[in-house]
Amino acid sequence: MKYKKIDLGDFDKLIEVDAMESYIDFRISVKKPLTQRAFNQAMKTAVDGSKKLVMSPTEIIDYTVNKGWQGVNIGYIEASKVREMNMEHETALGVNRYFASRSTREIPLNQELFDNSWADDMGDLMQ
Repeated sequence: MKYKKIDLGDFDKLIEVDAMESYIDFRISVKKPLTQRAFNQAMKTAVDGSKKLVMSPTEIIDYTVNKGWQGVNIGYIEASKVREMNMEHETALGVNRYFASRSTREIPLNQELFDNSWADDMGDLMQ
């Protein structure tokens, strides 16, 4: 099966055809020529990388296209995933820090500590 002069070969059994076509279209859109050899290498890298990453070859191709990368590089994907996880973690911490710094008190604590209005009624009891 061919798509825009690129033979999809046996990769259609391992990678969804839509993902391979979108990869070819992406390369054309960024005006980076895609040879048959470069296509085969990218697809092979995606298939081999799926064993290392917890992603299917289709997800790897889609991730590469979504990131705007010209080629499939498992090291880049790993590093990018780690950064994404760290950002999610930092975002979660930031939200927690925000709420931890927010006071639930209507009256500031220092005003409550020095409040002696409760003693005003004590004078009536002493008489």
